[in-house]
Amino acid sequence: MTASPSAFRLRFDWWLVALLSSALILFLVADRTAARIDNLIYDNLLRIGERPPAADILLVTIDNRSLREIGPWPWPRERHAALLQAIAKARPRAIIDDILFTEPGPPDADHRLGEAMAQAGAPVFVPLLLSAPGTNGAAFDVIEPIEPVRKAAAGIGHANLTFDADGLVRRIALSTGDEKRRWPHVIALAYQQLRGATDPTLPPAQRSAMIAYAGPPGHFPAISAASVLRGEVPSQFLHNRLILIGATGDGLGDQYPTPLAGPSGVMPGVEILANLFDSMLTDRLIRPVEGVALYIAALLPLWGLLFAFRRLSPRRTILLLFALLAVIFAATAGLMLFGIWLPPAAAMIGLAIVYPLWGWRRLAAVSAYMVSELEQLRDEPELLPFDKTPLTATDIVGRQTQLLGDAIKRTRDLRHFVSDRLHQMPDAMLVTDCDGQIMLANQEAQKLLASLTGNNGTGENITALLGHFQPTDATMPVSVFPPPQAETATEVTTADGRFFDLRYALQHASDGQPVGWIARIVDISDAKAALRRQEDVRQLLTHDMRSPQASIIAVIDHSSADQIDQEIGRRIKGYAQRTLALADSFVQLARAESHQYALEDVDLADVLIDAVDDLWPQSSARGMPVILEGERHDLFLSGERSLLTRAFINLVGNAIKYSPDGGTIRCHLSRRETAAGGIAVCAISDEGIGIAPEQLATLFEPFRRVSGGRAARIEGVGLGLAFVRAVIARHGGNVSGASRLGEGSTFTVELPLID
Repeated sequence: MTASPSAFRLRFDWWLVALLSSALILFLVADRTAARIDNLIYDNLLRIGERPPAADILLVTIDNRSLREIGPWPWPRERHAALLQAIAKARPRAIIDDILFTEPGPPDADHRLGEAMAQAGAPVFVPLLLSAPGTNGAAFDVIEPIEPVRKAAAGIGHANLTFDADGLVRRIALSTGDEKRRWPHVIALAYQQLRGATDPTLPPAQRSAMIAYAGPPGHFPAISAASVLRGEVPSQFLHNRLILIGATGDGLGDQYPTPLAGPSGVMPGVEILANLFDSMLTDRLIRPVEGVALYIAALLPLWGLLFAFRRLSPRRTILLLFALLAVIFAATAGLMLFGIWLPPAAAMIGLAIVYPLWGWRRLAAVSAYMVSELEQLRDEPELLPFDKTPLTATDIVGRQTQLLGDAIKRTRDLRHFVSDRLHQMPDAMLVTDCDGQIMLANQEAQKLLASLTGNNGTGENITALLGHFQPTDATMPVSVFPPPQAETATEVTTADGRFFDLRYALQHASDGQPVGWIARIVDISDAKAALRRQEDVRQLLTHDMRSPQASIIAVIDHSSADQIDQEIGRRIKGYAQRTLALADSFVQLARAESHQYALEDVDLADVLIDAVDDLWPQSSARGMPVILEGERHDLFLSGERSLLTRAFINLVGNAIKYSPDGGTIRCHLSRRETAAGGIAVCAISDEGIGIAPEQLATLFEPFRRVSGGRAARIEGVGLGLAFVRAVIARHGGNVSGASRLGEGSTFTVELPLID
């Protein structure tokens, strides 16, 4: 079965929507157009996931108090050295000094700073300066700390921050540089030395990470550098801690916007580093999904929804849409708990766009298909007179409304017409679905159902009616529904003695699919009574009329010449024989028309030979040879042999009767192929007097004989050819005649052969 134009257009639009929406998602992922939404989701998930900071991280801040009490910024190198020496007395685990020492100062001061770092008793990590753009066309310039610091530091790395498009710091480049040299982040260096790791929880190909902020500014424990320099901080508070030194004072320029910056909107750089260090130490560093995996993750929900468009109902599809949106959000939040950031915005935007887009294209395709079908329906030939109103609407909705209104009116009128005609039928008519549920019953059917089942059939199954029928032929059950054949005819009877002709016809839709059945139930009780009377007449003819005639002939044959005049006896005997022949012919015709045939495989050549042998006395007495010609093999048909033989006896006998003495009778057998199968053809020709055209047309009717000339002197009652026509017709064949006066006649019989 071919697809409808609507189905083809829907498939085309589905692929168009799928490709366009996929291209949109790929663009959103590649161009990071949806990054603002991703950032908003990321920031809110961070707020939900606030946690206590790592207990061993401590900030030593150059805050407003330090600037006020110790002195304005920048501090001399001696003061930085004093701060390191004060911290070193408490024996911390590591010191990250987030102060740039890239410009040389007084040599003695620089030397003292280097000695303080070298004698700190814990590894000291300091940043270098990456200045972009660089000089002479370079991407950046690298400015390392002064030589004393460079020699004393346990590690030197960059401390640059990475800003997103909205200006917030969410990610850090753990390694930066060019193809010649790369510099790890200063926090990554500290982490590697403390943990003995070669890389901070990231694969080598991945050089950036998202910071899992533990909380807003002030979330990490901090002490003022002034308190440390004045000896106000107990050594136990600094012992074995990870110390981060950095500037937090107002006006120092080391404050940056972050997702959890709070009311102030900014977070000190040293606290950003503390959050990064905390993320690494607690294995909460967030690794963003990148590359092909990001594209696949964004496309999977879209294609899941696209395939659902072709399988699910609209109600289930919209439920799936909300479910997919929820799953995407839940997956993003769940993966974030495991340190993976999967941006969800592109996938969610794709779903939000493709659903209305597909709905629009689907409605457009269905609308176009509906208009096309309604216009075709409007232009189809009318079964009933229908006044077509002109289409005056100019917009598509108005045109659809007018076409739909016309179609509904035509359907209602046609239904009313069919219902009226069905109720006017003189026979019981039932319309059922494929399961036998009665959908419609006319008045005669309702009467029949009421008389047999006690109700009018509304809501009933036809099997309730069939249970009251008994087939007259026990080999044909009627209680089974649906019938085994698309068209079925069965004669049934009821308990009250009525007879019905039950016929089924399977009904199909325009696409050839079955839609239901029509059952026609004809009351043939009167016809059966007439057949019984006809049988009584036949019995009368076969016994009550034949017996007296046979007795008359017997009396004449056994009477002496002195008892009955010879001439009178001859005439009486002739009349009796004619009456007996008339009765025999009438009985044979009635048997041919109404008798239930006992079919068997019959060879037509054998039947014709039997007929010729039966007539041999008559043909030989008149010197008339009967010649069999043509094909005499494989002419098998299904029939009743005795009746077929009798029919050919009548045809050959007529040829003998109406031909002159010494003439020749030819019986030619042949086979003809048709689309329906093989046909056996038997042509019987004589050299008789011929038949006039006006008589030939009515020759197969009962009591019709050839009149005029010598034919009028030939005895007969005119039932022989009527018998032939009845027998041949009952076998699915036909018989015809052709003749010319004075040249003889040819009668041709055609019968279907067995495959």
